[in-house]
Amino acid sequence: MSLFEMPAARFECRRAGFQGCVKKQNWQRKMKNEKLKTMSYLLIFVFFLLSGFILIHYVGFSKILAQHVSDPERFRDATFKIWDENPISKHGFLVFYSMQHFIDGVAYPSYSPFYLVFMYLFYCLENAFGFLPMRATVAYLEMAATLAVLIFISFKQWNLRGIRNVLLVAFSLLFLQSTPDFWISAGAFNVDNVFRFQMPLLILIANEISQGRHDSKLFWWTSAILALFIPLTALLVHGFCFVWLCFVEKIDRKGILKFGILLSLAGVLFVEPILVAKWLNYTINNSGWWFRSGLDGATPGFFNAVYAVLHPVYLRPLSLLGVPLFLAATQYLFLRRKSGDGHAQTLNGQLVFLLISSSYYIALLVLWPQAVSIHPYLYDWMMLAPIVSFFVLNFSAFGYSREVMFIYIVGLAFAIMFNLNALANFANCNCRYNGMSNPVLF
Repeated sequence: MSLFEMPAARFECRRAGFQGCVKKQNWQRKMKNEKLKTMSYLLIFVFFLLSGFILIHYVGFSKILAQHVSDPERFRDATFKIWDENPISKHGFLVFYSMQHFIDGVAYPSYSPFYLVFMYLFYCLENAFGFLPMRATVAYLEMAATLAVLIFISFKQWNLRGIRNVLLVAFSLLFLQSTPDFWISAGAFNVDNVFRFQMPLLILIANEISQGRHDSKLFWWTSAILALFIPLTALLVHGFCFVWLCFVEKIDRKGILKFGILLSLAGVLFVEPILVAKWLNYTINNSGWWFRSGLDGATPGFFNAVYAVLHPVYLRPLSLLGVPLFLAATQYLFLRRKSGDGHAQTLNGQLVFLLISSSYYIALLVLWPQAVSIHPYLYDWMMLAPIVSFFVLNFSAFGYSREVMFIYIVGLAFAIMFNLNALANFANCNCRYNGMSNPVLF
């Protein structure tokens, strides 16, 4: 290099360094703007959903709580008091319907000990703070966890496209949040049931499989938590997922081994309370397979699986099911009309999400349809939550024109008011489900 070329080379190096510095500053500025945008979007969601909880509480949930908070509960009024007053060698971390059942040696071994210890914490909270009854704290936590998971997926997986798209997702989350079946079940019926807590886990599992990430750490950790806390659901859902992956996707030997471990863990925790009950010489009070399946031939309020959904023992207006189904179906048909291979692939993935997240309810209808008929207030949520979650995530996954967004927001406003009206009606009738509306279709 000549003496004349050296200054020019130094200048080029300095200019390249300056351009690199500018690019770095622009990148940092862009990242800062993205963080601010994300924080502002999160604040919108928090505002909407906090407002939703307050509205739901005052519209009807507080009245339902007031009517039923003193009702006997097998956890609060029997099981956990027995735990407090007796050693583990006597109660064996089992559930008892009443003190008399404990005295008579009758147990209800249907819960994982991990779930029971988890619920015991809420019992301690209620004892320490009387204004935090288990019915309220458990319901709010269950719904908050479901909403948080959907928001997490929306941010992690999909790019929310501006403030209008965020408002659309927020309205759809408020629609899910206001689902009357959930709040009626939590406030008026058995508070101790584990199945509502499984929905956030099912949504995460279904989303990972639908995106082809069944070997991710999130999938396996979520599946392990499900097996530890809700082993019956884990047996059904993990078995469903395993068969799906074997038939439709690809799963290697390592994945098969992990599924084997998960199913074994769930199986052990499912039979553990039964074995403990037998070891402690308790009479088991669980409902039998023949009764739950309807194969015992008993027909009061039950004939078949279709009848169990449309005309359960406790009647409820079919519109509670019809409105979410109609919204999800019209959204799907609208999205199906859009062109593009990438678009169709994403929509197919969302359908896989709907299938996997509904797998527990599908298994129930196949194996124990009479249980669905007897407990519509509980199992309706198992059907509706996946459908509305599918509806919510489609607003995050796809772009919409401003006109379509406006139409959807107006429709969601109607649907939210519909939900709140149903909740308020039930709260003021002080009745069971069949008192809400005698005509089944309305």
